[in-house]
Amino acid sequence: MSKAIAKIEAGGDNVYAAMTVDDYLIEWINQITNNVSILTVETYRHSQAKKSGHLGSIPLNKLNQVSIERMYKPFKEQGLADSTVHRVLRTALNRAVNRGLLATPQ
Repeated sequence: MSKAIAKIEAGGDNVYAAMTVDDYLIEWINQITNNVSILTVETYRHSQAKKSGHLGSIPLNKLNQVSIERMYKPFKEQGLADSTVHRVLRTALNRAVNRGLLATPQ
């Protein structure tokens, strides 16, 4: 069991290891579509599209705090509120952590 966990943590035998942040967010939105309102899904899709140019191509397992902080700078420069984008990203990434797809800093 410990060998299997080590492989997953190292990115091996994990279908999500090569998945980009964008791919994960799209999959996450598709998975929750039946559990939330249409308006919520549209808000999530809009938020995902805003993040796409900033974080989308980063592999999920390579995402870090610096990348996330850099994402907010263009939003602030454009005068856009980043609270919704932050809330959606936090919710999606918390689920990734709960599913074992992302590790939390120790």
